[in-house]
Amino acid sequence: MKKIFKINYFCFGILIHILMKSLLLYSFLIMVFTGTINAQCYPDMAVTDTDNPGEIFPLTITFKQGIGANLTLTIIPPPTAIQGIYTFNLYKIVVRSIGNKPAWLQYEPNAPYVQTGSINPTTGFELVVGQKYCMQVTGVPDGSFIGTDSMSVIVDAYIGNETDQVLLAENQNGGYITFSVCAESDTNCAPTTGVVFPWILTVKENQALNNMQVSHVTSLQYRHQDRNYNIQKMVLRSIENMPSWMTYTCNAPTVTTGSQNPVQGYEFLVGQKNNVFFNGIPDASFIGSDTIDWRFDVYEGTASAPTLLFENVSGYEMPLRICLLSDTSCHTTGVKEINYSGFALSELNPTLFSSFTKVAFTTNTFGIMSLSVYDILGSRIYNEEINAMPGENYFSFNGDKLKDGAYLYSVTDGKRVLTGRFVKTGGDR
Repeated sequence: MKKIFKINYFCFGILIHILMKSLLLYSFLIMVFTGTINAQCYPDMAVTDTDNPGEIFPLTITFKQGIGANLTLTIIPPPTAIQGIYTFNLYKIVVRSIGNKPAWLQYEPNAPYVQTGSINPTTGFELVVGQKYCMQVTGVPDGSFIGTDSMSVIVDAYIGNETDQVLLAENQNGGYITFSVCAESDTNCAPTTGVVFPWILTVKENQALNNMQVSHVTSLQYRHQDRNYNIQKMVLRSIENMPSWMTYTCNAPTVTTGSQNPVQGYEFLVGQKNNVFFNGIPDASFIGSDTIDWRFDVYEGTASAPTLLFENVSGYEMPLRICLLSDTSCHTTGVKEINYSGFALSELNPTLFSSFTKVAFTTNTFGIMSLSVYDILGSRIYNEEINAMPGENYFSFNGDKLKDGAYLYSVTDGKRVLTGRFVKTGGDR
């Protein structure tokens, strides 16, 4: 139940890109608000080393006809934008509007509303780079639309600092938000409830886990047998089917939970994010894929009078992949291996070519990479995308039809940018 997405914006390359895993999507910063909702933020809103600029969390949102949604998202604005061959450090972005938004869908951010724009001034909510924001999503799908669609996010981007800001781009399409709404009778569809990130753990043999962090966001509702229940909390009582070498701890308070089989568990209050930390040294006793089962007791009622609703139920089955140390296609979640410690162009990239050439680079992440080639006037004459993986990757570029001369190129994932130069030789065409 996860979507991996990448955020890039408008004409500079920051484009909201969402890759699907199983549920359909989710929502980004955004919209026209009624002002009747108070965004419920998590206690810890500090940006940490595990947060990614441009990230929206949770990563999936699916709606079901007639079932009310009440979710809290976190947003971290991206630090840079790309225009042509230039990279700009952003101070902030302002979300001014969204198109194609369902009438029943409402959003409320904890960010301040400000005046924005010069050609077409309006009001939008302000997201300053380096900070984390939250946004509450509510609404009851009315059946007016069933299926999958996209909404366009319209943003203004600013450079500068706190006291001196310059509008870099106005009223730009910041990308698209894909969302899904399923029919009430669709038994294979469930609206988003709890969220776990990352949604899968990958570990390598003999590569020690040192407090590998997994975040759990507790929703306001729990779904059981095709019905949503408003809840007060969930208590993590155990994580089952873990390998013998794996242990876990949690930053949530411990409480006694259960009636038929009371145990000590970790208390996850609704609307909060709690972190579970995994430790251990993977061995080769099992190599392959499996799942570990997060087991919860679910409570309704109030903080002063919680009532046990369900005992020892599955709250999340987390995929777990264990691979051999020699498997170069496998990388421990959150671990940057020595050979793939950064994002850089290959030293072997040629500066001269006559027909075909390769633009090689190394990266430490999975995701879509884009190659753009520009002439000396700054006009983009070529663009290509590939799905990159940690390690060395390359673009095969056919410059056979180019005129002789110098060209610039960039490789970007929307957050990081590499630039280079090569020269075409061998006769004009």
